[in-house]
Amino acid sequence: MEIEEIDKKVSTNVESAFLKANTRIHLLRIDAGKKFADKIQNDKKMSVKFEVDTTPPLGLEAEVKVLPPPITASVKVLKPSHLFSGKMHAILFRKWKSRIKGRDFYDLLWYLGQNIPLNLGYLESKMREGKTWQESRIMTKENLMRILEARIKTIDFQNAAQDVAAFIKDPVEVTGWSQEMFLAAVKSIKVQ
Repeated sequence: MEIEEIDKKVSTNVESAFLKANTRIHLLRIDAGKKFADKIQNDKKMSVKFEVDTTPPLGLEAEVKVLPPPITASVKVLKPSHLFSGKMHAILFRKWKSRIKGRDFYDLLWYLGQNIPLNLGYLESKMREGKTWQESRIMTKENLMRILEARIKTIDFQNAAQDVAAFIKDPVEVTGWSQEMFLAAVKSIKVQ
Protein backbone atom coordinates (compact mmCIF):
# COMPACT_ATOMS: atom_id res chain seq x y z
CA MET A 1 0.00 0.00 0.00
CA GLU A 2 1.13 3.54 -0.58
CA ILE A 3 -0.08 6.86 0.77
CA GLU A 4 0.12 9.89 -1.48
CA GLU A 5 -0.48 13.33 0.00
CA ILE A 6 -2.23 15.76 -2.27
CA ASP A 7 -0.21 18.91 -2.86
CA LYS A 8 -2.88 21.58 -3.22
CA LYS A 9 -2.39 24.83 -5.10
CA VAL A 10 -4.70 26.69 -2.72
CA SER A 11 -4.32 26.28 1.04
CA THR A 12 -7.53 25.24 2.83
CA ASN A 13 -8.52 23.69 6.16
CA VAL A 14 -9.00 20.32 4.44
CA GLU A 15 -6.05 17.94 4.29
CA SER A 16 -6.26 15.28 1.56
CA ALA A 17 -4.43 12.08 0.74
CA PHE A 18 -4.89 8.95 -1.40
CA LEU A 19 -4.43 5.43 -0.09
CA LYS A 20 -3.53 3.22 -3.05
CA ALA A 21 -3.43 -0.56 -3.01
CA ASN A 22 -3.59 -3.63 -5.21
CA THR A 23 -7.20 -4.48 -4.51
CA ARG A 24 -7.16 -8.28 -4.81
CA ILE A 25 -4.04 -8.79 -2.70
CA HIS A 26 -5.33 -6.59 0.11
CA LEU A 27 -8.81 -8.12 0.06
CA LEU A 28 -7.19 -11.50 0.59
CA ARG A 29 -4.95 -10.14 3.38
CA ILE A 30 -7.91 -8.73 5.31
CA ASP A 31 -9.73 -12.04 4.86
CA ALA A 32 -12.59 -10.60 2.82
CA GLY A 33 -13.00 -14.05 1.37
CA LYS A 34 -11.47 -15.72 -1.67
CA LYS A 35 -14.84 -15.83 -3.44
CA PHE A 36 -15.14 -12.03 -3.17
CA ALA A 37 -11.48 -11.37 -3.95
CA ASP A 38 -11.62 -13.62 -7.05
CA LYS A 39 -14.05 -11.16 -8.63
CA ILE A 40 -11.28 -8.53 -8.69
CA GLN A 41 -8.65 -8.44 -11.45
CA ASN A 42 -5.07 -9.18 -10.31
CA ASP A 43 -3.59 -5.90 -11.54
CA LYS A 44 -6.50 -3.66 -10.52
CA LYS A 45 -5.54 -0.78 -8.22
CA MET A 46 -7.88 0.77 -5.71
CA SER A 47 -7.54 4.40 -4.63
CA VAL A 48 -9.36 5.75 -1.60
CA LYS A 49 -9.31 9.50 -1.04
CA PHE A 50 -9.26 10.65 2.57
CA GLU A 51 -10.14 14.23 3.46
CA VAL A 52 -9.92 15.65 6.96
CA ASP A 53 -11.31 19.07 7.85
CA THR A 54 -8.82 20.36 10.40
CA THR A 55 -11.15 23.15 11.56
CA PRO A 56 -14.71 21.90 11.05
CA PRO A 57 -17.61 24.38 11.21
CA LEU A 58 -19.52 24.87 14.45
CA GLY A 59 -22.40 22.53 15.11
CA LEU A 60 -20.66 19.37 13.96
CA GLU A 61 -22.41 16.26 15.30
CA ALA A 62 -20.84 12.85 14.96
CA GLU A 63 -21.80 9.32 15.93
CA VAL A 64 -19.87 6.10 16.31
CA LYS A 65 -20.49 3.31 13.79
CA VAL A 66 -19.11 -0.21 14.10
CA LEU A 67 -17.78 -1.77 10.92
CA PRO A 68 -18.63 -5.46 10.55
CA PRO A 69 -16.06 -8.15 9.73
CA PRO A 70 -13.72 -8.71 7.93
CA ILE A 71 -12.32 -5.56 9.60
CA THR A 72 -14.21 -4.90 12.81
CA ALA A 73 -13.58 -1.39 14.05
CA SER A 74 -15.45 1.59 15.38
CA VAL A 75 -15.38 4.77 13.35
CA LYS A 76 -16.56 8.25 14.28
CA VAL A 77 -18.62 9.69 11.42
CA LEU A 78 -20.82 12.69 10.79
CA LYS A 79 -24.53 12.14 11.31
CA PRO A 80 -26.44 11.64 8.02
CA SER A 81 -28.18 15.02 8.35
CA HIS A 82 -24.76 16.70 8.58
CA LEU A 83 -23.41 14.69 5.64
CA PHE A 84 -26.42 15.87 3.62
CA SER A 85 -25.57 19.45 4.62
CA GLY A 86 -22.01 18.95 3.36
CA LYS A 87 -23.32 17.56 0.06
CA MET A 88 -25.72 20.50 -0.25
CA HIS A 89 -22.82 22.89 0.33
CA ALA A 90 -20.93 21.18 -2.52
CA ILE A 91 -23.97 21.45 -4.81
CA LEU A 92 -24.40 25.12 -4.05
CA PHE A 93 -20.79 26.30 -4.07
CA ARG A 94 -18.41 23.76 -5.64
CA LYS A 95 -16.32 25.37 -8.39
CA TRP A 96 -16.85 22.95 -11.27
CA LYS A 97 -14.92 24.87 -13.90
CA SER A 98 -15.77 22.98 -17.10
CA ARG A 99 -16.85 19.64 -15.61
CA ILE A 100 -19.96 19.38 -13.47
CA LYS A 101 -19.76 16.69 -10.78
CA GLY A 102 -22.82 14.59 -11.59
CA ARG A 103 -22.24 12.58 -8.42
CA ASP A 104 -23.31 15.62 -6.38
CA PHE A 105 -26.76 15.43 -7.95
CA TYR A 106 -26.87 11.63 -7.84
CA ASP A 107 -26.11 11.87 -4.11
CA LEU A 108 -28.76 14.57 -3.68
CA LEU A 109 -31.38 12.19 -5.09
CA TRP A 110 -30.07 9.44 -2.78
CA TYR A 111 -30.45 11.64 0.34
CA LEU A 112 -33.96 12.64 -0.74
CA GLY A 113 -34.84 8.99 -1.43
CA GLN A 114 -33.61 7.99 2.04
CA ASN A 115 -35.77 10.74 3.56
CA ILE A 116 -32.75 12.14 5.44
CA PRO A 117 -33.31 15.67 6.75
CA LEU A 118 -30.73 18.37 6.07
CA ASN A 119 -29.21 20.03 9.15
CA LEU A 120 -29.78 23.67 8.29
CA GLY A 121 -27.67 25.01 11.19
CA TYR A 122 -24.65 22.99 10.08
CA LEU A 123 -25.10 24.12 6.46
CA GLU A 124 -25.26 27.73 7.65
CA SER A 125 -22.03 27.24 9.65
CA LYS A 126 -20.28 25.85 6.55
CA MET A 127 -21.59 28.76 4.48
CA ARG A 128 -20.46 31.35 7.03
CA GLU A 129 -17.04 29.69 7.27
CA GLY A 130 -16.72 29.82 3.47
CA LYS A 131 -18.11 33.36 3.37
CA THR A 132 -20.95 32.30 1.06
CA TRP A 133 -23.60 33.41 3.61
CA GLN A 134 -22.76 36.76 5.14
CA GLU A 135 -26.27 37.83 6.04
CA SER A 136 -26.91 38.81 9.65
CA ARG A 137 -30.12 36.76 9.67
CA ILE A 138 -30.14 33.01 10.11
CA MET A 139 -30.48 30.62 7.19
CA THR A 140 -34.05 29.45 6.68
CA LYS A 141 -35.50 26.74 4.48
CA GLU A 142 -36.92 29.49 2.26
CA ASN A 143 -33.45 31.06 1.82
CA LEU A 144 -31.99 27.64 1.04
CA MET A 145 -34.67 26.86 -1.54
CA ARG A 146 -34.18 30.22 -3.26
CA ILE A 147 -30.40 29.67 -3.55
CA LEU A 148 -30.79 26.00 -4.53
CA GLU A 149 -33.38 26.67 -7.23
CA ALA A 150 -31.19 29.42 -8.70
CA ARG A 151 -28.22 27.02 -8.77
CA ILE A 152 -30.25 24.23 -10.39
CA LYS A 153 -31.28 26.62 -13.16
CA THR A 154 -27.60 27.08 -14.09
CA ILE A 155 -26.81 23.35 -14.44
CA ASP A 156 -26.48 21.45 -17.70
CA PHE A 157 -28.00 18.19 -16.50
CA GLN A 158 -27.10 16.34 -19.68
CA ASN A 159 -23.41 16.92 -18.83
CA ALA A 160 -24.03 16.04 -15.18
CA ALA A 161 -25.67 12.77 -16.22
CA GLN A 162 -22.75 11.93 -18.54
CA ASP A 163 -20.30 12.58 -15.71
CA VAL A 164 -21.97 10.16 -13.30
CA ALA A 165 -23.00 7.49 -15.83
CA ALA A 166 -19.57 5.84 -15.77
CA PHE A 167 -19.83 5.26 -12.01
CA ILE A 168 -23.25 3.63 -11.77
CA LYS A 169 -24.48 0.15 -12.62
CA ASP A 170 -27.29 1.25 -14.94
CA PRO A 171 -26.71 4.55 -16.79
CA VAL A 172 -30.39 4.54 -17.77
CA GLU A 173 -31.01 5.85 -14.23
CA VAL A 174 -29.81 9.30 -15.27
CA THR A 175 -31.36 9.62 -18.74
CA GLY A 176 -34.31 11.64 -17.43
CA TRP A 177 -32.24 14.23 -15.61
CA SER A 178 -33.38 17.79 -16.26
CA GLN A 179 -33.74 21.09 -14.48
CA GLU A 180 -37.48 20.48 -14.18
CA MET A 181 -36.92 17.09 -12.56
CA PHE A 182 -34.50 18.47 -9.96
CA LEU A 183 -36.64 21.54 -9.25
CA ALA A 184 -39.52 19.16 -8.49
CA ALA A 185 -37.34 16.74 -6.48
CA VAL A 186 -35.89 19.35 -4.12
CA LYS A 187 -39.36 20.40 -3.00
CA SER A 188 -39.29 17.30 -0.76
CA ILE A 189 -36.23 18.46 1.22
CA LYS A 190 -36.81 18.28 4.96
CA VAL A 191 -34.70 20.37 7.32
CA GLN A 192 -33.88 20.18 11.01
